[in-house]
Amino acid sequence: MHHRYVALSYVWGDAVHSSKLRASRSNITDLHVLGSLKSEHLPATIEDAITICKRLDQRFLWVDSLCVVQDDAVDQKEQIN
Repeated sequence: MHHRYVALSYVWGDAVHSSKLRASRSNITDLHVLGSLKSEHLPATIEDAITICKRLDQRFLWVDSLCVVQDDAVDQKEQIN
């Protein structure tokens, strides 16, 4: 099944602030839970992208740090391709 989506391309920033926002093998199940991404944990860049998607009536936003499991080489290769 194919869906339209918006992709966000941005600089993650320093590892201290972005590390808790990266999908990993240890947290990917938790990230799939509806409501798990609280706005107080998201950087302004992602919050702004969500706002724009809502205004453009776009349902899906692809954010690489959250959609690609960062410590899984197989997932990275699949997503990058």
